[in-house]
Amino acid sequence: MRFLLWSLIPSASFLGGALATGTPEALWIAALGGLLAPSG
Repeated sequence: MRFLLWSLIPSASFLGGALATGTPEALWIAALGGLLAPSG
């Protein structure tokens, strides 16, 4: 569960940035990037 939490934190921040830019492609790339390569 802790790993899941740590993988969601960077994903959420990336999704926030993608939503700010308004590009769905960036949103999907950020979501996959946050899940596949969590920081830490």
